[in-house]
Amino acid sequence: MTPAPVSFQALLARALTAPDLLREIREDPDAFADREGLPRDEVRRLAAMRPQGLDATSWIAREKTREQIRALYPATITVAGTLPGAGELLAYGPPGGRLDRPGEAAAAGRRLEELAARAEIPGEGRRSVFLDLIRFETLWYEARAGLLAGRETGTAPRGPALRPGAVLASFGCEVVAAHRATLAAGRLADTAERPTTYLVAAGAGGRISTVRLTPSTRAVLAGCDGSTPVARLAEATGHRADRIDALLAGLWHRGLVVLPHAPSRPAPPAHGHG
Repeated sequence: MTPAPVSFQALLARALTAPDLLREIREDPDAFADREGLPRDEVRRLAAMRPQGLDATSWIAREKTREQIRALYPATITVAGTLPGAGELLAYGPPGGRLDRPGEAAAAGRRLEELAARAEIPGEGRRSVFLDLIRFETLWYEARAGLLAGRETGTAPRGPALRPGAVLASFGCEVVAAHRATLAAGRLADTAERPTTYLVAAGAGGRISTVRLTPSTRAVLAGCDGSTPVARLAEATGHRADRIDALLAGLWHRGLVVLPHAPSRPAPPAHGHG
């Protein structure tokens, strides 16, 4: 089977962020090309490049990627910089170095969470807070990816649903406050364990908003799958249908849910929270 065409620049970009990959290419370029289904001549060309110049370019590319990670995951990298044994997390850069799209940034966050789970984090309960912070920052990009995907499909729901780009998430602490405090202090904030649920929503221009939910509101929204009518939500949660209608109308006016029909209730007064 003839290998699919690949540009030299694409192959170089992939190799520059992975030193182990460079070593493998240099040791046996033909074997690497055959295994990956790449043109041998392009892989040989990469293997023949001067190691000194290529390694310097590789270092620069990795540093640019790490700078992107620091900008995308500010609390995560702030905390990691204070921890012993977090070198692997601080050195992480995704294969290929691509972080331009929300889905790519979210995938990087999930990898950071895996690395953080192996890091040494002294102090009772601090590991769970750190993992909550990473998960919270990762949700920013998962929400943005969901917003883009929803714009592409644009299907109308048959029942209440979270709007594209809105995600329900539960944490073991008040993660929004913990995130602010961590960035202000430059270290992992001392945060009490307090299970909380938020609606994390992406908006125009990449803006992220959070709404802290009560357990009863979370139960209602967890059932809003786009096909379950309000009457069935009422049966499942034990709430009155008119109360659910009022809740959903308020969230609809805030642009956080989509409904089969616009609610008849007027917009609720502003409360200054979100």
